[in-house]
Amino acid sequence: MSSPYTLPCPSGPISMSQINTVLGRASNTANTSLAGGSTPAVGSQFWLGGQSGSLNQTAPHAISEWYCWVPSTTTTTTTSTTTTTTTTAAPVDIFIDNNNSLDIPITGMTINGVAVTYSSGADFTINAGNNGNFTSNELGTYTVVISYGSHISGQKITFQDSNSNKTCKDLDGSAGSFTIASSVITGGTTIYVTGEDGACI
Repeated sequence: MSSPYTLPCPSGPISMSQINTVLGRASNTANTSLAGGSTPAVGSQFWLGGQSGSLNQTAPHAISEWYCWVPSTTTTTTTSTTTTTTTTAAPVDIFIDNNNSLDIPITGMTINGVAVTYSSGADFTINAGNNGNFTSNELGTYTVVISYGSHISGQKITFQDSNSNKTCKDLDGSAGSFTIASSVITGGTTIYVTGEDGACI
């Protein structure tokens, strides 16, 4: 039981009521005992002073021991715990739409040299009239390569990255690949590959 009050240092008188006050009791507490024996009795001023400050608990006891007495302060120690949660970024979704090509066989796709992962719909090879859904965890600014087989010339493949940047390639009938450098690939977005009849505009 500590109190904000302190007692005077060696000057001036100290009274039992002052001691009661610094112990947080009423100044006129009845039956106030300085120690109540050679070992301070529970509830006595010396016992309370020892519990809430650094008052000597060894007899003989004297009121002069209360000079400069300061109640002890309570130290609170707070311990914090840090929890680290690793969150995997959402992959990029890839939609390959070959519904409007005459006969382009789209045979594969890589981002940063890593093949995209099949999700649903048509898997590679995606022939004319089909579409497929894929994903990739290759997120950043990377080179995208789209592979295709032989086809009727006069068709095109268009690629759109996560920032809606479109790149188109006119196809000449031979098998090959379409390389798009510096493509922005962002998790949680969809990028598009479209095979179509007609030339790039």
